[in-house]
Amino acid sequence: MENNNKTNSGEQQTNINTIKNISLHDCKIITQRIQEENKIHGHHMLEYTAEKLFHEINTGSCCGIKNNDMLIWFIKLTPVQKDWLTLFERGSLFIHKEYRHKGLWKHLVESMLNNNKRLPIYSVTNVEAVKKINKSLGQYAYTATDIPKQILDVIETAGKLLENDVIYSNEILNTLIQKLV
Repeated sequence: MENNNKTNSGEQQTNINTIKNISLHDCKIITQRIQEENKIHGHHMLEYTAEKLFHEINTGSCCGIKNNDMLIWFIKLTPVQKDWLTLFERGSLFIHKEYRHKGLWKHLVESMLNNNKRLPIYSVTNVEAVKKINKSLGQYAYTATDIPKQILDVIETAGKLLENDVIYSNEILNTLIQKLV
């Protein structure tokens, strides 16, 4: 989707594009931002190499927004499998600092969840602002001790959980958790 806004004189003000895939160059920018965020806020985001992130995006699903050539926002939905169970990790990897605190993240995550209602989706965070948004989106909150071992094993395939991490699930995954408890 492209939106070209022009002034009355015909000058181009902005060029906003919704992206369905991402370049290796953009992945390098994202991984650099993740490292910067982790230095500021402690290790709350999994660190990726640009190549690993690029591979995950190409084996899963993603969406994002660019303004001209600047990456504003990016989220990925990655299949995580162990044995018989496949879950989908929702990872919000990047929001440009100029676009934070404007409600964009919540709106786009909500859209992604609505477009993938039939998939068992989870996300992991220890960031209070993200917890608040997940709660407002109706996500179910669990600690690692609340999750059945079969499901926790799949989640930890994607990355080791930190002490204060909260696991959020959508309705489909919540139903599966309740059946296995």
